[in-house]
Amino acid sequence: MLAAGLILTLALAGCGRLTGDGDGDAGAGGAGGAGALGRASSPDAGPAGGADQVTVDKTVWYGGMKWTLNAASVRAADIGDGKEVVVEAVIQNNSSVEINLGNVRMSVNVDGASYDGGIAVSTMLAGGASGKQELRFPVEEVKDLGTGVLTLGKGDEAQPVVPFGQGELVAMEPKTVLDKAATVTFKPTRYTVKACELRADFPPERVQAGKGKRLVTCALTVQSTGGWIYYSSSEFGLKEPDGNVIAATYDDFVGRFDLFRSGERKDIAVAWEIDWPISGAYALSLAYLGQQGNGDPRTAKNTREIPLDLA
Repeated sequence: MLAAGLILTLALAGCGRLTGDGDGDAGAGGAGGAGALGRASSPDAGPAGGADQVTVDKTVWYGGMKWTLNAASVRAADIGDGKEVVVEAVIQNNSSVEINLGNVRMSVNVDGASYDGGIAVSTMLAGGASGKQELRFPVEEVKDLGTGVLTLGKGDEAQPVVPFGQGELVAMEPKTVLDKAATVTFKPTRYTVKACELRADFPPERVQAGKGKRLVTCALTVQSTGGWIYYSSSEFGLKEPDGNVIAATYDDFVGRFDLFRSGERKDIAVAWEIDWPISGAYALSLAYLGQQGNGDPRTAKNTREIPLDLA
């Protein structure tokens, strides 16, 4: 399975463990992207230029986590005589496993200059937990903190972009694309699709979509009704606008899994990476490809489609 591509060890003072309460597709500090899962209007400007503190009050999604950025301020650095921009945040881990927040790459652009920074090394956030955290960026002189723009992630990823004041928010907020649960049945098996979303990350694997990409994610329950059956990622397909069917890009099972007669596996998570912005209609394409899960080619007889509203 793939692990999240969150790669940066930041030499910042201190460390801690969070366990409880409490696309932009741009380069570091830049802005870009468009659409429902891209930009959103951000009319609040915060305090006037020159202020040492601004209210941010914006939320983005990245790397299997929900990031709520509350405020930013300019402070004296903890070490040395310099200054730093400090962003106060509440981070929620939407995956089931612990995440090292110190590995998340991020930068802030203020007064036209870009600065790398982040969260202290080895700051761990438990699966399903949320906690307060400070994002720190060593800076030179800051004239207008209201010009600040925070960017999360690497340049080859779909990057959330957060303006401190006026500007366009690239939130990567998940969007529901299946109105209600849907079931497709083949003689030996049954698929029940519980929910599908268009988003930029896949929380079960802490994976972020690539630059110029998004992810369609679905949660399913699979039941065996005809004996011992294997299931593979090839059977979980997504039909693209040109009619091509792609297998799942990510899933939360390794290779394939099996079920005995009347067996059931709930909350299977799968994801398909697609081009962004969206162009054309997409549909789930679920198949029964034989007892081994991958032995038969797809045909109209062994495939069922469920339309998705990605527009």
